[in-house]
Amino acid sequence: MTIIHVDGLLNSDGVVWKSVPADRYPIRVVGVEGKETGVNSKYPGKPMLVLTIGVAPGEPHEGVRFTSYTVLPHEDMSPMERQRALDSVKSLILAFGLDIDGDEFDSDELLDCTADAIIAQEPAKDNPERLINTVKAIVAGE
Repeated sequence: MTIIHVDGLLNSDGVVWKSVPADRYPIRVVGVEGKETGVNSKYPGKPMLVLTIGVAPGEPHEGVRFTSYTVLPHEDMSPMERQRALDSVKSLILAFGLDIDGDEFDSDELLDCTADAIIAQEPAKDNPERLINTVKAIVAGE
């Protein structure tokens, strides 16, 4: 048998997915990925931008992480859906203070950017008694 020492193990609450109260939180981007929407999406297999964001250092709930999903505009969308998707992407870029000088941007430039996130609390689909956080919007920091 191997004995493993983990500092702080005794004092841990054992809750992996912590839900924070619904509020506006200062955040920092800690991960950026380009992915495809899932099979249960309205438009399966279409491109989306996935951001992992964490509550900024020094803030209450520091280090708690959330995931933000932004579906990118594509040819299967109606004109109204496409415009909304375009507006969502642009507002995200502007919220992080990045310049837009064309129809392309380097998603890696989002890493370590700061803004505020509007976070909601909702019942989990698989267990309505468990509250989960969802990112409702990312806006310029105050």
